[in-house]
Amino acid sequence: GREKVLLINELLPFGYELLMCDTDMVWLKNPLPYLARYPSADLLTSSDQVIPTVTDDSLENWREGNLPAH
Repeated sequence: GREKVLLINELLPFGYELLMCDTDMVWLKNPLPYLARYPSADLLTSSDQVIPTVTDDSLENWREGNLPAH
């Protein structure tokens, strides 16, 4: 994780746009059209949450995620 952050930090000053993912994940379809729906977003992220909080193709509601109680 730390090495990815350092790499990102090195590349951003050159104006690159990045799409980072772990090596243990699979793209089932091209993500670029979905990402293009949010042109004002500086950062979009995902998690390993198994239960979705939405039933359509919109962004997840992070306030409803199944996080452990504190």
